[in-house]
Amino acid sequence: MIPFLLNLQEVKIFESVDMKFRSLKEKIHCSFCDSINTKDVMMYLIELLLKTNDYVNTADKNININLLKNVNHYIIHLLNVLNI
Repeated sequence: MIPFLLNLQEVKIFESVDMKFRSLKEKIHCSFCDSINTKDVMMYLIELLLKTNDYVNTADKNININLLKNVNHYIIHLLNVLNI
């Protein structure tokens, strides 16, 4: 869900991060299905962290907290699955 009162650039950044998050979740799932390919999982996890950091650094005051919470919960879940 896109928050209200965003300018066009912020909307594009949000949509980019949201789509990247969904894409990386799918890639991570596929990596787990591929004999638990932890190397790729970690690579995608780092990519997700970098993209999220870019979002936080480039977004003005209108950061979508729900998106950040979703990414946070997903990362914590992955780290628990990997027993890290």
